This record gives sequence, structure tokens and C-alpha cells, in this order.
Amino acid sequence: MLCEPCATAGQMRAYFLFLCVCVCVCVCVCVAESCTEGDSFIVGFHVPDEALKFAEELQMALMEQDWPEELLASPLAATVWATVSATK
Repeated sequence: MLCEPCATAGQMRAYFLFLCVCVCVCVCVCVAESCTEGDSFIVGFHVPDEALKFAEELQMALMEQDWPEELLASPLAATVWATVSATK
């Protein structure tokens, strides 16, 4: 997990609770079936469009959060740029 190298136990708990809230809200919005096992989420959808909506909702929810500076300063959190080249 990205935050493990730079986080205290308290920060990890806070991060996990924050992540749980984001996932649970998105599960409710998308009417998905879900459960947890340990620190993992199991989410099921009735149709592919629901899975896509969930993925979009979760990405937006995570993107809109105020992430801790020590987490953002990690090289593991750096922006990754890629280009797609045409193959012949």
C-alpha cells in the first residue's frame, strides 16, 4: 500500500477508515453488492455498466480528497505519464 512506508499506525487507521467511507458511499450510489474480509473489499455488480459507474465514482471521490502531505511527497505517489505509440 502506498502509505505504509511513510505512515504511523494512527495515520494508517485514519487512511483505512477514510478509504472505507469512500468505497461504502460509492457502493451505495452504484447499488452494488459488497462485503469486506480483513482489509479487502469484495464488490459485485449485476451488469458491467454498474461496475464502470462504481469505478468512476470511486476515482472521483478519491481524487477530490485532501491527501496528507507526507503521503503525496512519497515517490510512490508521483504522477506517471505515458504515451501510446502506433504499431505497424
